[in-house]
Amino acid sequence: MSVQGLAACRLLLGGTVVLCVAACGSSVSGQPSPTGASSANSASLRMIDTVDPCGLLKPQELQQLEVPTQSEPANASGETGCAWTSKKLFVSSTKAKDGLDYFTKHPEQYVNLAKNTVNDRPGVHFQISRSNTECTQAMAVGTGYVAIAVGYFDKQGDPCAQALQIAQMVEPRLPR
Repeated sequence: MSVQGLAACRLLLGGTVVLCVAACGSSVSGQPSPTGASSANSASLRMIDTVDPCGLLKPQELQQLEVPTQSEPANASGETGCAWTSKKLFVSSTKAKDGLDYFTKHPEQYVNLAKNTVNDRPGVHFQISRSNTECTQAMAVGTGYVAIAVGYFDKQGDPCAQALQIAQMVEPRLPR
């Protein structure tokens, strides 16, 4: 595996560790929902099931980002999706059934964590290291989220700006 490939793996694994630690500290509380609310929640959960994170970025968009159009699986910590890696950067698109509060409940685990919007959809962006070489932009989809992550190997870009720009591009393709 190349140095860039190893670096991408380390960034993705670092994010996985952070997500695993966050998941270990969570608990479920509350009362069962009435049938009507349960149906609404089920419909909201199904929204994320209809998303194909590997198909959100079109081949011509991947070419503009200067990454290969062939993806690799990016499945970890309850997220499923794809990653595209070049010598310069990696881009990933993943989805999960957790909500955005998955991130905001544990702000101490992230660097530069902030709520925002992607177009008019609720979102949150964060980094997992102070190196400023990677950033993730997550967007609400029903009760789940879709996340776009960008990481630079050469430190020659703004990963948060790039992740937001990609998220703004794919957001209209997500169900409401």
